[in-house]
Amino acid sequence: MLVEADVNYVVAEVFRQFFEVGSKRIYQVVDERGEVRYGHEAGFAGVPDDEIIEERFRDTMSTWRLRVAQRDRPPRAPSSRRIIDLFLIGTALAIIVAGFVFLVLAARRERRANELKSEFISNVSHELKTPLSIISMFGELLSMGRTSSPDQAREYAEIIRRESSRLSRLIDNVLDFSKLERGAEVFEYGDADIGDVVARACELTGHRLDRAGMTMSVDIDPDLPPIRLDANAMTLATLNLLDNAIKYAADGKKIAVSLHQRGDRIVLEVRDFGPGIAAEEQHAVFDRFYRARAVRLRPIRGSGIGLALVKRIAEAHGGGVTVDSEPGQGACFRLWVPAKDVSGRLAVDAELNRDPGSEHTAGGTLT
Repeated sequence: MLVEADVNYVVAEVFRQFFEVGSKRIYQVVDERGEVRYGHEAGFAGVPDDEIIEERFRDTMSTWRLRVAQRDRPPRAPSSRRIIDLFLIGTALAIIVAGFVFLVLAARRERRANELKSEFISNVSHELKTPLSIISMFGELLSMGRTSSPDQAREYAEIIRRESSRLSRLIDNVLDFSKLERGAEVFEYGDADIGDVVARACELTGHRLDRAGMTMSVDIDPDLPPIRLDANAMTLATLNLLDNAIKYAADGKKIAVSLHQRGDRIVLEVRDFGPGIAAEEQHAVFDRFYRARAVRLRPIRGSGIGLALVKRIAEAHGGGVTVDSEPGQGACFRLWVPAKDVSGRLAVDAELNRDPGSEHTAGGTLT
């Protein structure tokens, strides 16, 4: 009974010889009372029970048990940490996918913008070339004296003046749009009669109406209040709306212009009787460089910035612009601005102090 007599020797020498040298596992020996006779409690701390192998000694010390576990095992993450890790991995993957989609969309948008800019440059170049060619031709005829009468000379001079105005208007469009794109302030506000502004723009469009064989009815409320606006910018916005109707709705042969106060707004309506605008494109016609599909299929040149500039001007005055249209039934563009005078009072109050002689009435038909 050497084993029973010298347990201390077995624990100190035999166990150490078999269980310590170069071992990749950790060992622990416990007696029948569960007390640790060999090994350390700390070695098994945190080791799950399902990863511990436990066996009894067979021949000697049968009441003792040997416990074995893997040394240097990777720590098992708690379930909460595992959930957090899965969440972080999922978030990272979602960010990567979102970033990839964003890059694809940005590349497509950039490519589309480059195409629109190229088309814009081509269209503007053509728009500039046409009036320049006409001015050059009739200027050359006048300089060489190739006129049969003073009336013909005046006619040539009027053509040059008209095309110069058209060229100037196009250049103003491009320059103002460029300034707005850079975020520059281009508006100079002051007291103005919006009725006079709209009437003046309609008069400037008379020659283009003649050439297009169109008529225009104008209905301007004579009792509109003076408001704070940039007269040049509002004239440009009105001209762009009229130019849009003449250019793209000439088949309708007429344009209806009205300017009235509706509640706390002054609303300018330009209605044409052309082919109209498809419902899915109405939200896009005010985007820069955008031209409707039906227009692109026709031999009509345009810069694609006229309506975008109208929208910018309306919003700069605290208003907005919308379009109502049915295919085949024409389109109605509505530009509105707040009906307040320069003091911020309601426009109706301003009417009390207006000079009756300054009232403007306009109506009838321009041809």
